[in-house]
Amino acid sequence: MNRIELPLDYQSDPAIYFEHLLGEPWPIWLDSGHTKGSRYDILVARPYKTLVTRGAITTISDRNGTSTSHQAPLKILSEQLRIDGLTENRQPFSGGAVGYFGYGLNTKRDAEHKDDSIVPDMAIGLYSCAVIIDHQLKTAHLSGLFDDETDGRRE
Repeated sequence: MNRIELPLDYQSDPAIYFEHLLGEPWPIWLDSGHTKGSRYDILVARPYKTLVTRGAITTISDRNGTSTSHQAPLKILSEQLRIDGLTENRQPFSGGAVGYFGYGLNTKRDAEHKDDSIVPDMAIGLYSCAVIIDHQLKTAHLSGLFDDETDGRRE
């Protein structure tokens, strides 16, 4: 497993990069807002693992398949995240958890609760890399952990 920082041509409009990610699973754009003092846009796609919670059940999916858990969603997320101590990271983000926590995440833990919503209570992707656009330094990088066997996705 190697941490790689690959410089990219700087584009002030992150949509140019994001268009390339739209065909990938779970693309997410963390937008700096482009206001005074804002600095980074962070783009991710193709998580190596996903955690989706609906009511009391969290579905955990990766390239080896799918499993479910009734544990508390934040406990599951904490267990899934590993601290990367391989090399020093100079970027603000080069992999980790990105997604959302719904307002009802901890209020719908009752196994009897029926939720007809199509929106999950939690949807988190675990990503091994990201495109980081630094608008102050006017640089862009692909940063993350890669190995040949997983095509850039951590195990």
